[in-house]
Amino acid sequence: YGTVDTVMAPEIFVGVNAGNNFIEIDYTDSGKFTSALQNAFVFEFHDHALPVHITSAIIDRSVTTFPLTDNDVQLDGNQLSINVQGLSFNSDSFIRINLDAGDPVDVGNPVYVIGDTGPAGGWVFYVTDGGSHGLEAAPKDLQTATWGCYSTVVGADGVLLHTGKANTRAIISAKCKGAPLYGGSSLVAAKLANDYKYNGYTHWFLPSQDELKLIYSNLFLYDLGDFPIHKEFVSYWSSTELDTRKAYVTHFFGSSDKNYKPR
Repeated sequence: YGTVDTVMAPEIFVGVNAGNNFIEIDYTDSGKFTSALQNAFVFEFHDHALPVHITSAIIDRSVTTFPLTDNDVQLDGNQLSINVQGLSFNSDSFIRINLDAGDPVDVGNPVYVIGDTGPAGGWVFYVTDGGSHGLEAAPKDLQTATWGCYSTVVGADGVLLHTGKANTRAIISAKCKGAPLYGGSSLVAAKLANDYKYNGYTHWFLPSQDELKLIYSNLFLYDLGDFPIHKEFVSYWSSTELDTRKAYVTHFFGSSDKNYKPR
């Protein structure tokens, strides 16, 4: 299973092109565009308390910054409208909307609970900070692979939460190949997770030992996630190495975190 660390922040970036048409959204708030008009953009907020206070909004074209007036930025209910009439854009243009982070209500941090579909489209299996930060497991199971880096210590020794990403980077940096022992695949599990793309997110990683245990206890045991039908035979690699020839796995039929196998 690939995992991703998701963070929600009170700032939205809106990509536009020379024709004033919407081309991409790069934002960490939860919402969607309801229209992409020639002279205005409308953004609809979701899953957070209102009201939202807009403190400023600017149009940034490469180097020069063009502030928008109060009349250009309108918040009606849960819809934010931005009037861009008369302004021309190029491929480097974007609109930055700053929300009032000091407001006592939630200003763009949707709250998630375990079992939800997270902002990256995966299964939320761990939350912190009241549900505004957390970890997601990929919505689909990835293919069979070996751990790789056989006979090499790569420094992927993180066990605790939030160490899977560093473990994955260590494995990728070592540029190891898979070791198809015992009929296994020559594909490296960490590379599969690292290369995974879903819902616009690319920073997925192979979970650490403790992260994998949480996937078991918070998703698998509750029939959440894309796990095989015959669940009693499911085992998954963690990104935590044991020694030069073995890495930790979790056997989901017993949640044993003391098991390992040749990588």
